[in-house]
Amino acid sequence: MIAAPELIQNLEQNERKLVLALLERAKEIFAKHGVHAETLTEVGDPKEAICEAVDNLNVQLLVLGSHSRGTIQRAFLGSVSNYCVHKSKCPVLVVRKPA
Repeated sequence: MIAAPELIQNLEQNERKLVLALLERAKEIFAKHGVHAETLTEVGDPKEAICEAVDNLNVQLLVLGSHSRGTIQRAFLGSVSNYCVHKSKCPVLVVRKPA
C-alpha cells in the first residue's frame, strides 16, 4: 500500500517538531552546565551529513553517542561514529552508555 502524499508530509512535519523539541531540551541542559550549544538539522545519510557539517561549521570537537552494536550489526548497518572517527577533520569523542 502506498501512503498518500499528504500523510507522508504530515508524518515528516510531526517528526521535525519532535526533533526540534528534543534539540531545544538538549540546549537547555547544556546551558544549565555553562555550555553554549548550537543545533543543526539535515536530511540525508547521517554519517555524511555530520562530517559535512563539521567541515562547514569549522567544528573543533565532535561528540557522538554509540549504540554499542555487535560486530555483525555494525557490518550490516554500518557505524556512524566509526565513519566519523575516520572521516572527520576534527577530533571525535565517542561516548558509550554506562553498562
